[in-house]
Amino acid sequence: MKNTTKTITIYDVAKDAGISPRSVSRYFNAPEKLGKPTREKLAKVIKRLHFRPNVYANRVSNQKKDVVAVMAYYKEDYKLTIHHLTLLSYISYQLSLCKKDLLLIVANHENEESIIKESLMLSKFDILLLLNPPGPLILEELKSMDFPKITINWKPREKMPSHVCIGVDGYKAGMKFARALWKKNYRNILYVGPHYTKKEAAPHGKAVLDLYNGKGKQAHCDFIRYLPDDCGSHADRARKIIRQVLKKNMLPQLIVCYNDYIASILMSVVREAGLKIRIAGYGNSILNDYILPTLTTVKMPWEEMVKTAVDLLIDWNEKYDEQTDFIEFESKIVWGTST
Repeated sequence: MKNTTKTITIYDVAKDAGISPRSVSRYFNAPEKLGKPTREKLAKVIKRLHFRPNVYANRVSNQKKDVVAVMAYYKEDYKLTIHHLTLLSYISYQLSLCKKDLLLIVANHENEESIIKESLMLSKFDILLLLNPPGPLILEELKSMDFPKITINWKPREKMPSHVCIGVDGYKAGMKFARALWKKNYRNILYVGPHYTKKEAAPHGKAVLDLYNGKGKQAHCDFIRYLPDDCGSHADRARKIIRQVLKKNMLPQLIVCYNDYIASILMSVVREAGLKIRIAGYGNSILNDYILPTLTTVKMPWEEMVKTAVDLLIDWNEKYDEQTDFIEFESKIVWGTST
């Protein structure tokens, strides 16, 4: 027989007691931060509702000095990428030096609500590292939480409390790359990225498109989306792009890719088709040591950014300055034989 008993959540307790969910969380994790009347009131509500807190979340909370939560969020048509893996490899290494464990929270548009209930509300972390922008529900919840938050390489549109962004200005890095490509006489380029339109392109891609489109008749710049609606392997998707390219009147001199992984796939397919089209990537991922010919790309200082983030979290009270919400790093162009 199916059990129809409703699971009591922290939100039910908070609503019944007339207080915030965060106060309920504090009752279990830091009761000394609540007044005696509030603790007594909650004790009665919890007993009456037969509420039992999430054991795993409380275990993490009790070990908070040894645990750093890292959230990686992906949209409906994206998955965790080589970009995430590159960052995670550096984060894991730096945390191991500090004798801290990494708790990876993988979130998407389907599990936002459960992530909020289980991982955020019932757990207290020394810090939360966010690898890319979370969904609206999680972002709104984070704004109400005052524990340290560091985002790597992206800035939220609205300021969050106890928050610092560490990264590279993507548009500036893309513009620097575009100008360098222009100086090398690339006049006909194609930008390939996982976006539906040019307006939705990542900041570095938008910068490349802006510079070339601003050159008027001196240049030709086109855009093709890398992730088509149909299924297939990455190689199949790359072949579809090349078929689209071959239908055009003029082949591009250079294909500039959203990241190095897309660049490596396209480079293989271009060779397979016997075409003489140059390829450039972006990001300088951990795969680049294994890509031949060597890839022209924009190197992001991942290791330095992660080290800065971890150093900040270790000494947050001393180093955090609420007036500084962005610690900027500079990118570097790496020229390979792919161009």
